[in-house]
Amino acid sequence: MKIKVKLIAAFILISLIPLILVSVISTHKAQKALKESIKTNLSNLAKEKAAAISFIIEARIEEAELLASTPAVKFAAQEANIAYINMDADEIQGSITIVDKEWIGSKGETKKANSILNNVLSKNLINYQNSNREKYGEIFITDIKGATVAMTKTLSDYYQADEEWWKYVFYDKGDKFVDDRGFDASIGALAMGIVVPVKDNEKVIGILKINYKIKEILEIVSRNRIGETGFISLIRSQGEALADSRVISERELSDVEKKTLNEKEAGHTEDLHAGQKTIMGHAPIGTEIFTRVHSPGARKGIWGERWETTIWRLFIDVDQSESFAIINNLRYLVIIIVIIVISLVIGAALLISGSISVPIRALQKGTEIISGGNLDYKIEILAKNEIGQLADSFNTMTKDLQKTTVSRDYVDNIFRSMADILVVIDSDTMIRTVNQATVNLLGHSEDELRGKPFDMIIAKDEEELLRRPGIEDLIKKYFVSGIEKTYLSKTGEKIPVIFSCSVMQDDNGKIQGVVCVASDITQRKLLEESLASEKEHLSVTLYSIGDGVIATDDKGNVVMLNKVAEELTGWTQDEASGMELSEVFHIINPNTRKIAENPVDMVLEKKKTVELANNTTLIARDKTVRIIADSAAPIHDKDNNIIGVVLVFRDVSERKQLEDEKQNMQLKMMQSSKLASLGEIATGIAHEINQPLTYINSFVFRLQENLENGVIKKDVVIDELKTANNQIARITNIINHLRTFGRTDDMEKEQVNIETALNNTLLLMGERIRLRNIELKKNITPDLPMLPGNPNQLEQVFINLFQNAIDAFPSKPTNAELIVDMSLSNDKESVIIVVADNGIGVDQAIMDNIFDPFFTTKEVGKGTGVGLSIVYGIITEHNGSITCESDAGKGCAFTIMLPVSAKA
Repeated sequence: MKIKVKLIAAFILISLIPLILVSVISTHKAQKALKESIKTNLSNLAKEKAAAISFIIEARIEEAELLASTPAVKFAAQEANIAYINMDADEIQGSITIVDKEWIGSKGETKKANSILNNVLSKNLINYQNSNREKYGEIFITDIKGATVAMTKTLSDYYQADEEWWKYVFYDKGDKFVDDRGFDASIGALAMGIVVPVKDNEKVIGILKINYKIKEILEIVSRNRIGETGFISLIRSQGEALADSRVISERELSDVEKKTLNEKEAGHTEDLHAGQKTIMGHAPIGTEIFTRVHSPGARKGIWGERWETTIWRLFIDVDQSESFAIINNLRYLVIIIVIIVISLVIGAALLISGSISVPIRALQKGTEIISGGNLDYKIEILAKNEIGQLADSFNTMTKDLQKTTVSRDYVDNIFRSMADILVVIDSDTMIRTVNQATVNLLGHSEDELRGKPFDMIIAKDEEELLRRPGIEDLIKKYFVSGIEKTYLSKTGEKIPVIFSCSVMQDDNGKIQGVVCVASDITQRKLLEESLASEKEHLSVTLYSIGDGVIATDDKGNVVMLNKVAEELTGWTQDEASGMELSEVFHIINPNTRKIAENPVDMVLEKKKTVELANNTTLIARDKTVRIIADSAAPIHDKDNNIIGVVLVFRDVSERKQLEDEKQNMQLKMMQSSKLASLGEIATGIAHEINQPLTYINSFVFRLQENLENGVIKKDVVIDELKTANNQIARITNIINHLRTFGRTDDMEKEQVNIETALNNTLLLMGERIRLRNIELKKNITPDLPMLPGNPNQLEQVFINLFQNAIDAFPSKPTNAELIVDMSLSNDKESVIIVVADNGIGVDQAIMDNIFDPFFTTKEVGKGTGVGLSIVYGIITEHNGSITCESDAGKGCAFTIMLPVSAKA
């Protein structure tokens, strides 16, 4: 067999076995890690969507509680309860029963029903309901006896106290009751009933019930699609399906789903649906919900009907064939890599064997000619390896032989000067000669090696080549070249080398020895192992990351997409490779609908990481629209030159929707706080208006009297008319500002003069402060800069802080002071506002809680606990900060810092 064939076979055997072992082990570990990551991601997705549903339910409960706490609702319940004061229990029940029977018999066509439907509170509730017809169903309120007080539509009966939900809230818990109503025919939709008590000083004085349409909950299930095969289901713990993202007539639970219905924790497992193996993530909806269970023969509101608590549970299932597709792709990728490596090994073997066999044949031919006595022959070998060096040595030797006899010492010097490791052994594999490079590398002295068996410096699993019968095979081949072997140092350290050897013969063909030359490749092996490990790690990390990742070259052409990027854009790696980024990553401005600036161009221009504008919209290949958060960063080479750009982005559509809902809720709370504030400062406003009205009335009376007596002084009348006109303008300013302040607010901002906002607040509250015998002191730096903000909201901040300060004083205070300081910060980037009083102050033990929603130190019925939380929210929305310093009994000071320029 020729040396070329043997070299190729040796290359393949030596490289193939480790490669297959490494590939199998790496693939197994990667598969295991990917499977666990996929399952965990599915479980986390189920928890995110379950949390979104819980957020919606809790938000609806807060809406109901907020509505139940309004003065109008409390007043209606209290007024209805007054009618029962002089009646005994039988009289009350009798009168309610008469109205209820007439109501039910005429299906609500009675004067009582019409009176309730047309009262002020019912109309307000109807307007509240009409504000969002997609969300609210019917709303009604009862008094302390269960009689209907207000409603948005005619109910089926007048008396509600025989309902289990009414008893549960009024008698049992005095707390909220959430029921799963299923399809509610009265509003024509799937609905959820929320019942909360109407309280006055913690005493239940009535019940409020709102039936919500759960369309927005169902949309979380139905509008989402998980891959091609995934589906989402919302199931009651009794086993009934509420919603399913698939279009199916009936949802049959699997055995695994039945087992997990009542579990309290989220998790993931494998399941079976319609014969298809799936990966399932599941999570419970946190809110306690009741569902009505009917017994045979039961009628509404009487014995036989009962309520059970139910747990809504969210299930997400994806076929394993799709979930683990990336794992199958990984197998194919490994097979492809193995094939490529084998091809490269064969190519390298062909190249190396050719580079070795050709010069060796030339060397063999040259030695035969030279040994025949032709010292003029020159061995032509251009290779720069050990054989080339040996050929050069032979050529040098023949030149020297032409001049003089060659000494052994001279030849030894040649060997010792070689940079590579050289060992000469005899036919019995005993070491005859080594050069200095061998001594330096292995740590043995020349005397320690000479006469010793060659296998003392060869690793045990590498000995076969130079031991019998291996030496006999080598003799038949004459040489081996370019194979990887392992030497052993004196300390036992293994040293990888590239090994070549050739047989020396005398004129009669007798074996004189074997010349072995090797090069240390320790550094090269370390680099190869490090590169392979890093490549594997990067590959697994990239395809496991939860965000979309796209890499481009410096021209903006796509080089790589990970799995998430493929799902979000609709383009696969193979399809997108080489395309311009704008064709694959199609983004627009959501407000103008114009194409957004290419992030690659932005990075190349700024030469640093950039982020897209908020709410940037991604249009996928199938026209799906998503709101994304995105950043792009440059990719540098070792010389710090930009060779490409990497984009990382994620789908934040659901988060944006929840933020919008939260903002709407904040607006409603601020509007409620405004109305409450107006109610509290009404006395001061009335007094502020009454003064100019008193003057005008007095002036008109005097003018009439003078006209009747014929005594008119024109100059006096003109002066008094001017004064009366000024008083009318004062009343007009107050009323106009009341209309501006009381309107429904939004989050739009403009340039605001903070001193003007303070003066407008004092227009409404100044008289109330004066009537409470509180001295107001203002210290305002002149020419303060304008601030970006919402004037109505900033006025709300001052009103709430002033109200807190007023409440901090006793009913008849002495030496009471309210101080307002406004100044510019030292860096001139912020306006500093300090509102301080010398009232009762705040205990340090509760200082950390004063900005929490619904936290109050006031007596029951005198505070809702939302004032300071609204102040904190407004200041935060304006990119500012607010802190409080106080000593109990000495006063309190709030410090606000608002930026002069808007933050990007």
